[in-house]
Amino acid sequence: MAALMNSYTFVKTSAINTRFGIYPPQQRLEQTLATVASVRRRVPNANVVLLEMAGRSPTAEQPRTLKSAVNVYRDVTSDDDVRQIFDSSDNWDVVKNATEMLCFSRALRVLERNKLVGQLRRRVQSQRQIPDHRRFRYCFL
Repeated sequence: MAALMNSYTFVKTSAINTRFGIYPPQQRLEQTLATVASVRRRVPNANVVLLEMAGRSPTAEQPRTLKSAVNVYRDVTSDDDVRQIFDSSDNWDVVKNATEMLCFSRALRVLERNKLVGQLRRRVQSQRQIPDHRRFRYCFL
């Protein structure tokens, strides 16, 4: 995490191999990479942290592809709490929201512990919309 020295950090969540939704894993991977590319175009020197947090582990190739696009890649799919949430409900909204809250809070603790969070301004955006980054030091996508 010490490599994150730029002014702006975007934390992107991902659930490539989830059992929810209508998109297959390959399309989810492509969507995630497109979001990262959009951040890179709009904020060229930004840090991008990717949290892979589906309840199913990525294939061997997926992390290699994702790591090449981001500054920090964290796979939390095998975390006991993430797996428990994933297996606890068939309601996509419950699983997605609970997992994101858990993983974002952990990511913030790591950023704080490494003194990478100054004045945190948090903004959650959809994958289709990147905020005006000048207003926020940290963005959660």
